[in-house]
Parts: sequence; structure tokens; C-alpha cells
Amino acid sequence: MWTSTASKSLKKGFDDAIEIAYGNGQSGELENLSDLFSPRALDGYQQALLTGLDASSDASIDVAWIDKRPIAKLTKNGAGAELGDMMLVVHERDSVGFILKSRACLLEVKQSPDDPIPPVPVTDGKSTKNQFEILSKWPTLYGLKATGTNRTYLLQNVTTHPSATIGGVIAQAWYVAVKPKSKTSVPTAKPWMVAPAVLDANFEHTLGDLFQACAQGSSLNHTVTKDVDVGREFSRGLSAHHVLGPHRSAHQQWKD
Repeated sequence: MWTSTASKSLKKGFDDAIEIAYGNGQSGELENLSDLFSPRALDGYQQALLTGLDASSDASIDVAWIDKRPIAKLTKNGAGAELGDMMLVVHERDSVGFILKSRACLLEVKQSPDDPIPPVPVTDGKSTKNQFEILSKWPTLYGLKATGTNRTYLLQNVTTHPSATIGGVIAQAWYVAVKPKSKTSVPTAKPWMVAPAVLDANFEHTLGDLFQACAQGSSLNHTVTKDVDVGREFSRGLSAHHVLGPHRSAHQQWKD
């Protein structure tokens, strides 16, 4: 079980690990993202979780990186778009390991050209537009392919049945942006920030805030959207494996 001070300690622990893992902000978005999965960073996340749990509980982490797969198409002849760059999956288990509840949150990662970070969707381009159309509205998809080069579809006519919170904001995907290298000698503060998939939403929360909310199944309050859940609950099944395929594991899995 979580301790009474878990929310605060989780945010601090996650953000401390994230700031230590931050590179120089000069590389591409995926290179910067990979810094978040170093052994040192993963150990920091692990320790943050353990600090927030009582002595009778344990924790481990699993981060699924889904860049380049699957590819979603809104129309038959339209351009494909990635569903995200990373997915967080949280499983809450009982004392014998049985899964009681699961939730997931897709993260679309962007390399910000400026500090402060431009509002969602951060950058321009046709691919960015297609991604935002999916992540903000979750319309019926024409189909899903394993990769952009595959001719056959894993699934077609995919209805996502999105859940929504106050104001109709869909919670299962968030934008994550990394700030560029500081132009001064002062280290970059809060290098990784997040925002809901809402047009022109500003980046008001840290990535540590998002990790905490996803781990505990809580919401984040945004100036525009008010309370927005981080991720969406789901039931495990073969369809999830067929859609997402196997992922590169970072040896862990959130467990309470």
C-alpha cells in the first residue's frame, strides 16, 4: 500500500532521477529519451517507488518503448502515424502476484526547439498533424500495421472506445517534451515536461508528476483541462499483444 506521503515522495524521487539522467538536450528526441532508461535512472525510479510504499509492499518497473510500431492509418491512402514513442504500463497486484488492475499511458515525445516549450503539438509537419489527430480525438482507425513498410494490416476498422474526463479530454495519451541545452551556465531546470493531448495546451507538469500520477492512478490538474487522468485502465488479452507486439523491456514492472 502507498504511504500517506507517497504522492510527494514519488514526484520528488522521479524528478530527481530524471534530472540526473538528462543529457545536454542537443541530441534528437529518441536519443534524449534513451537517457531516461539508463541503469542509474531505472534504479532511481525503483527507489522512488519503494520510498512511497509501506514495508509490506514491493515494486518494479516496466517501460515499453513502441517507437515505429505499430503504425496507424486514418484512411486507406493517407499517411501513417506512430501511436507514440513510449508506453507506461502499470499493474497493481495482490500479495500472491495476481493482477487486480491495469492501466496504460501512451507518450508522444518531442524535442523542444525552445525553452519555454511551445504548446502542444510542439512541432509542425504532416506526421505531427496525423499523430495529434489520433492522440487528441482517438477516431476510428482504418487500420494498424506492425511497421510502416508492412503491406498487411494487424487490425482494420479499429474503434478505440476512448474514455473521457471533464470537458471531454481523452486521457490515454500525453505529450512529453525535452528542453534544449541551456544557453547559459545555469543547468536546465525541469528538463522534461508534459502536457495533455489538447491543442495549444502548455507544458505545466514535470515528467515526474506524470510518472507519479500514472503509478497511483491519479489525475493532474491543468489550467485549460482541469483534472485529467494519466492513462486509461484496460484488461489484458491477446488483442493487446497482437496490436503492440513484443516490446523492449527495461526489466521491471510497476507493482503494488
